[in-house]
Amino acid sequence: MTHKFRAALAPVHLGYAVGSGEPVAIPIGHLCVTGQTQQAGKTTALEALIVRSGLRSVSFITKRGEQSFRTGHMIAPYFRERADWQFVASLIDATMGEKNKLLRSFLMKVCRGAETLADVQRNVIAAKGSSRGFSESIYTEIEGYLDLVVPQLRELPPSRHFTLGDGLNVIDLTAYRVELQGLVIRSVLEHVYTHETDVVTVIPEAWEFLPEQRGSPVRLAFETLVRKGAALRNFVWIDSQDLAGVWKLAIRACPVFLVGVQREANEIKRTLANIPASVAKPTAADVATLELGQFLACWSRNAIRTYVQPAWMTKDLARKVATGAIDLRNANAIATAGNVTRAARQVLGPRISEDLARALAPPRKGEPNVTKAEAADLQRQIAALKTENEDLRRQLLIANAHRGPTNDPPAPRKLVTAEATVDDAIYEGVKTRLLADAELAGALLRLRETRPELVVTVERTTITIDGTQLKGRVARLIADGFFDEGAAAGAVRKELKRTGRDVNDGSLWRVLRELVAERFLTLEGSTYRLAPGAKVRVEEP
Repeated sequence: MTHKFRAALAPVHLGYAVGSGEPVAIPIGHLCVTGQTQQAGKTTALEALIVRSGLRSVSFITKRGEQSFRTGHMIAPYFRERADWQFVASLIDATMGEKNKLLRSFLMKVCRGAETLADVQRNVIAAKGSSRGFSESIYTEIEGYLDLVVPQLRELPPSRHFTLGDGLNVIDLTAYRVELQGLVIRSVLEHVYTHETDVVTVIPEAWEFLPEQRGSPVRLAFETLVRKGAALRNFVWIDSQDLAGVWKLAIRACPVFLVGVQREANEIKRTLANIPASVAKPTAADVATLELGQFLACWSRNAIRTYVQPAWMTKDLARKVATGAIDLRNANAIATAGNVTRAARQVLGPRISEDLARALAPPRKGEPNVTKAEAADLQRQIAALKTENEDLRRQLLIANAHRGPTNDPPAPRKLVTAEATVDDAIYEGVKTRLLADAELAGALLRLRETRPELVVTVERTTITIDGTQLKGRVARLIADGFFDEGAAAGAVRKELKRTGRDVNDGSLWRVLRELVAERFLTLEGSTYRLAPGAKVRVEEP
């Protein structure tokens, strides 16, 4: 292969040594990051490394409510069908949470000649019909496992092509069961190994997708990529709260470890015991005393306590945090305020951004601190703002007033979309950090109160559709309230079949995507909902 002898990547800047403030850089390769969830700062560390490495990356959101990588470019789930017996066996092991070698000879028979899991399922049903006794019970068991997975495959969007953009790419899998999540992760790993170079794949919850005690659809694809992918500079970064339940081959494949805080003594002991002997190990006391954003960077003979510089924080601020010259919370507030001010200046113009900067400025000495009651009230106001602005998820509309000469009537206000000047990543990052910080959110509330001149002009899109066409049939479902509570594509197809003729998945997928683009529907994970403010009127002849 022509890429076999690509030059090695230079070390990537991680952050600054705690105490001395010396810069710390780590080699780019397969990496493992571990630490207590919400206490270590694993996601922030991974995002920073991805940004500074210059590599493309793909990560997965697997849990409801998870905020990891929400500023990345969202792409659709990708699944490539397989039906060999090894793959089906690993899928069953993942579904049941245990290894079951008894099924292997039966799986070999029903997987022979099959191209899809649906083919395997049909073969199982046929084999069960001609079997009795013990064999019949085994086929019944296999059929039950497949009944859990095969119907979910119909919920996945068609994915003949899979394209990774620059920077961070994110696949949201929260709508699917764990075993189906594993199928998507496996397909992405295989695609990266076969078609990509210079790509980092981040595997979350490694204890779940790369387990030690049972099979998983991810394991074989992972092993192939970590053993052969480095020559093409394709790397895997695994994320796990601890290392005890993670497949030992996956751990041994990682020459670099970022060890975050653990509070429980047994968890610390298990984490340290699972770090390979070839990597320098910290002490239990070192791990227990780590703070948010601090990691023990362990590779080769190094074990350096490091404050990881977030991607959105300046070097000077990060160094001051590492040396203790400035508190982490103050540094985060300063960095966030600076980012918001820059984004505001780009979108709103200098005058409004100056007002925003003043609103975000910390209170002057002598001003009273916010009480608990005031903080609670701010949180309620923030929640109200989230609800009120739900329909502004992907764009920020700002009105600039333009007036003519004194005697002329005011010129109509114009809307400027954030997408014309600020990309989605900046907008989502600013919004997330503002809403997560009560003081900053309060500042925005004050700004909102002092400048009540926001004007939003709504232009309704009107589409006339023949009710006999597929788009018209889906529009009828919208009008009947079918999407008010949300519905997956499979449920839509089932309802269309119940009320008329069946449709194929590809045609339905295109129609649903068109209705999302036209803002009649929204897509949340794999669920389609009626878009806020959308109206459908049925006119009978």
